[in-house]
Formats: sequence, C-alpha cells, structure tokens
Amino acid sequence: MKQFFTITFLLACFSISSQETTFKADKEGSKFTIHTIKYAVSSQEELKAINWNDMKEIFKENKPEDLIEFVFEVDLPESKNKFKSSMKVSGETKNIDSLIHKMKKGAKAISKLVSNNK
Repeated sequence: MKQFFTITFLLACFSISSQETTFKADKEGSKFTIHTIKYAVSSQEELKAINWNDMKEIFKENKPEDLIEFVFEVDLPESKNKFKSSMKVSGETKNIDSLIHKMKKGAKAISKLVSNNK
C-alpha cells in the first residue's frame, strides 16, 4: 500500500511539473504575429481613453493576410442595471483601418449605453 501511494505521488508530481512551459525570445530578428487585442474596461472614462493609433502600431509586424481580432468588454457592476457588454470585430490585417473605424463606432455606441445606464 505504501508503494502504491509513493508511485501515485511521484506520477502526480511528474505530471504537474511537465505542464510548465517556458518561452525565450533571445534570437535577433525574431518576429511575432499578434492576433487578438482585448480591452476590458470598468468605466466610461476608460473606454474614452483608448488610444486608437496604438492599435495600428501593435499590428504593424503582421502580414497583410493575417487574421486579427479586436475585443471590448465593459463591466459596470456598480451601475443601476449592472451593465455588462462586449463587442468583437475581426478581419485581415490589411483592413485594419476599417476594423478600427468599426470599433470606434461600437465604442461610441457602448459609451452612450453606459451613460444612459448610470
């Protein structure tokens, strides 16, 4: 019985430690592809403070045909109706201007809903 518990303990320890992964990017010229940006805000001011030019900058290393996705989540647990909403826009990197335009429109609409829900 003692051997059974010892072997079970060792297997559990081995399986837990084997799931740990590390990533090192120390090579010169390494490129990364970013596919998703997610903003989670908890106030109307945070929603208005988003710098849209940074979004273009983040995806500048992507290839034009890479798929990207913008996600906004608004959670206002202190509002009168505990307002919670999200919006997602996706497309190819070459269409980033139209995606940002859609997100701006969506952010304005969500901002109006937030101000009506205070």
